[in-house]
Amino acid sequence: TADIVERRARTFYMATHQSWKLTNDDWELLHWLARTHEIGMAISHKHFNRHTAYLLRHADLPGFSQDEQELLAVLALGHRGKLGADFFAATADADLTRVMYLLAIMRLASCFKYVEKLEQLPDFSIAAKEKSLTLDFPKGWLEDHPLTAHALESEKVVLGKVGLKLSIS
Repeated sequence: TADIVERRARTFYMATHQSWKLTNDDWELLHWLARTHEIGMAISHKHFNRHTAYLLRHADLPGFSQDEQELLAVLALGHRGKLGADFFAATADADLTRVMYLLAIMRLASCFKYVEKLEQLPDFSIAAKEKSLTLDFPKGWLEDHPLTAHALESEKVVLGKVGLKLSIS
């Protein structure tokens, strides 16, 4: 699934990077996050994102600064499940919006990781503005994919709590 998550993350990154002022370095982080987002499953399927974050935080990763490793760990931890009120506590205020955007891309990419195994993802539009994202799907696609629709509705709530408005139609 890492290949699929990486492709989805790239789709979201390409659609949002200009509006959200994301850089090539941000893409590199997303790329590595997508490639490693499930390594914690080697330890346990339950809360694998916590195990992944631990491994990314504490492993010797040549080529990554300590700050980059920490950011990878934070994004891995937050790419699924609820985000507690203190989730962004260690994130510098200057980086808060950027981290929120990267987290949104990864969370949304993960929503689509099972769709592509069975069929091609439809052409859908992605429109990004400051602290908002709109996903527009072909008529009937969400109704035909209720699990993905439910996952996206859940993401709307989670991302809304951290300051990103997600609209789905």
